[in-house]
Amino acid sequence: MKNIAYIELDTHAELATNFIELTRDSQYLHVEYFFSRKILDRINEKGSHVIHAEAATLLKELDGRKFDAVIIGTAHRYFNVFEEVARNYPTFIIAHNLNFIKAPKSDIFRSIFKQDRSFRIKLWLKEGLMKKDKLYSEAKSLFILDENIDELQYPYELKWLPLLFTKDINQKVLSNRVVIPGNVDQRRRNYKRIFNKIKYFHGNYTFSFLGRAEGRELDKLKRVSQSLPDHINIEYYDSRVSNEEFEQKMQAAEVLWCPIQKETKFFSIPEIYGKTKMSGNIGDAIKYAKPAIFPKSYSASYSFIFKEKRDIEKQISEIKNKHYDFDSFEINLVRRKLEYLLSNL
Repeated sequence: MKNIAYIELDTHAELATNFIELTRDSQYLHVEYFFSRKILDRINEKGSHVIHAEAATLLKELDGRKFDAVIIGTAHRYFNVFEEVARNYPTFIIAHNLNFIKAPKSDIFRSIFKQDRSFRIKLWLKEGLMKKDKLYSEAKSLFILDENIDELQYPYELKWLPLLFTKDINQKVLSNRVVIPGNVDQRRRNYKRIFNKIKYFHGNYTFSFLGRAEGRELDKLKRVSQSLPDHINIEYYDSRVSNEEFEQKMQAAEVLWCPIQKETKFFSIPEIYGKTKMSGNIGDAIKYAKPAIFPKSYSASYSFIFKEKRDIEKQISEIKNKHYDFDSFEINLVRRKLEYLLSNL
């Protein structure tokens, strides 16, 4: 039996939850989890296999334990701590921003002073930002979550980590309900395009902007909601959407509409969705077994992902209520793939 450590101190609680579900009661893997308080508060998992650890205490918690593999769920900060982990244990890192990972030190240094200066200076002076390259080179390999991500001419070894699976749930689908999942942020999704499109829909539709909206996007949603014709309804949120609400709305969706921007930036380093960075909406479509509409620029070869057409209302009508093949994401199949990968590290 392989002894695995899974560490998540920062961001991706949903991936940690998937890992827990896929490895629970495994005959081949024994997993211990090291989570910060922020992550523990978002994960409903308790037991001796779940250890509270912050950056300042992680090395102490790991000390004396033997692992065949240590998986770091997010390595966007605490580089000095994670670099020491990678020096002392066979370490694998889930890669979320490939251009950031391979960016030279000169680009990283210049980005410190572009925005979020106080936070970035803290990463530089206290959390070992300039150890980024050493951390990733010390890792045995990097894990990517989307098989479609382009790995040509990449300086580090990339392995596909099967963590995305379809939930077995009784879905109560509501007619003509379109969900736009994710925080309403124009920098990552082109909400202006949606605002301009939905006012021309002829059918009775409900559009659910399933994520927190604030600032200019929230003001725009309020104005749009007051100007739409009576047969168009929109839902939006000005605070964090609860897990229960998110589940309910996603299950009710006929179609997901995901207006991903072609590029975003992480630490001021450009990232290209579908090539150097996976959109979380891919995981949403898989988890809830929903057809999803993405921009033409997004590179994906799944049968349930569609490139947006000019007549989006007609496209939604054509793809809803059809059967799509999510068999390759059936949880037991994904579990076997994950066990095989981890057992052979």
